[in-house]
Amino acid sequence: MSKRFQIEEDYDDYDSIDVEGEIVVKTKKAVLLKVKEEEIWLPLSQIKITKKSKTHMKLEMPAWLAEEKGLL
Repeated sequence: MSKRFQIEEDYDDYDSIDVEGEIVVKTKKAVLLKVKEEEIWLPLSQIKITKKSKTHMKLEMPAWLAEEKGLL
């Protein structure tokens, strides 16, 4: 699996990862975000939106979720 974000090798489940991408679809419970040409569903209950426009979003997510979604 290729790493697309640089983080420390010794992260744990409580570390957060910053992610930025294009909003494809947003529902009440999740957002479909296009990150580096890949579309990834993220549950809104697990992310913290730090910046948002009509088409793009910057967010923080737990490292375990980023790893599960293939972002690490």
